[in-house]
Amino acid sequence: MKIIFTFLILFYSVTVCQTDLIVNSEKIIPKKSDHKFSHSSIRNSNNFIKSHPHLKKNNFENRKITLQKSLDLNQYQYNYIIQIWNDETSAWENSEKFLNLYNDGFKELESINQIWDEASGDWVNVSKFTSEYDVNGNWINFFRENWNVDKWENYFQYITSFNLQNLMIEDLLQVWNSTSAKWENYIIYKYEYDSNENNVSYLRQDWNNSTSQWINIWLHLGTFDNNNLLAKDLYQEWNSSNVWENVVLNLYTYDESFNETEKIVQTWNLESSIWENESKHNYSYVNNLNMDYYYFYWDLDIQDWIIWYRDLYSYDENENQTGYVSEDWDNQNLVWINYERAFFNFNEQNILMSELYQSWNLNLNDWINSTKIDYTLTQIPTEISEEKFALENTFELHQNYPNPFNPTTKIKYSIPDNSNLQQKVVLKIYNVLGQVVKTLVNENKLSGIYEIEFNGSDLMSGIYFYKINFGSFEQTKKMILLK
Repeated sequence: MKIIFTFLILFYSVTVCQTDLIVNSEKIIPKKSDHKFSHSSIRNSNNFIKSHPHLKKNNFENRKITLQKSLDLNQYQYNYIIQIWNDETSAWENSEKFLNLYNDGFKELESINQIWDEASGDWVNVSKFTSEYDVNGNWINFFRENWNVDKWENYFQYITSFNLQNLMIEDLLQVWNSTSAKWENYIIYKYEYDSNENNVSYLRQDWNNSTSQWINIWLHLGTFDNNNLLAKDLYQEWNSSNVWENVVLNLYTYDESFNETEKIVQTWNLESSIWENESKHNYSYVNNLNMDYYYFYWDLDIQDWIIWYRDLYSYDENENQTGYVSEDWDNQNLVWINYERAFFNFNEQNILMSELYQSWNLNLNDWINSTKIDYTLTQIPTEISEEKFALENTFELHQNYPNPFNPTTKIKYSIPDNSNLQQKVVLKIYNVLGQVVKTLVNENKLSGIYEIEFNGSDLMSGIYFYKINFGSFEQTKKMILLK
């Protein structure tokens, strides 16, 4: 079993990771994620909120998400809109929109975030995320750009390294220095594994610009049982005395089917040098399906566990999770109080088609809608070479697909629908020395979206760049040829 210690980063609707120890000590720049827009991500986000009481009241605000899926050039484009409920007008209002492009392996290639501008009554670009993978499907680059007036500008990137067993060994975060126009080191994560490929060490270091050295920040140390299941997860921080200092310890218990049945979280008391209970998490299963989850906190006064809340899960005959109910425990009246619930609907192919989330209103003593997610799946013909698509509002050079490639890849670019006149477009391929190796486009083009195939069969393996010029607009992207 391959287990990597990962941490929770709330990055819009992202998946939650293995450990929940160091959420608030994380960097301000979000960690790359799988961007799985599903009920699991929202539930896990809620579990994070509930483990941090000061955030709980702001968790499930009234909002509606619509997710649209379509097949596009052997890729999947996921578009979804977030709308906020306005109590005064009793209407949904636009908030954010996400345009997400996945390949046929459901690996994310590109994600564009837009916000609704009330003044113009239109969507405005905010950020764009681009991902690259190696021939083994490993996530080797995660790149973010921010929108500035009329163009995308570099913000940060992750560069990930893997060993021969396809295990992540380093994850380097760099930020863009607009003054020097260079990438600068910021954070690095280092991973070590035992002979069974269990992640036994997970280290974070920050870059010190003054000394040009990496500085220890925190460390996870994992202990695994004979079944290669994580038994202990020790989290330490590097203190001012340049010594690793205990912070949090997670203790795991499993049933005979290797399902996690309990996790006890303990914190280190520096004064007494002992571990003290903080929280306990219990899970039960039927046919290996998680049926409930109970959260306890440790009461120092009575020296015992106190129940806080529980989640009860339901499934259909195909083992699809059809919903859950979350309830808080009233310790004074010894009764369960509704907090929130959700319903998930699947089609005959067991594809999730809709999600409905509701919160409990104590004043009305009734369920109130909070979030709705609707899914659609549409197939689009794929027989396209260099052909004009539907028009877009901004000029943009898209990430090539596939990437890495051998020996062919496709490059798509869009010309904004602001003129019926033809304008000169130049698209060239460069090597790492800045030399032009091929010119793909050098002609006038009408507004629209175009795609052209690049064949690198006559080139050596390596990193190449493709650059487009359109009037004053200029954009460059990186691609990898692996033979």
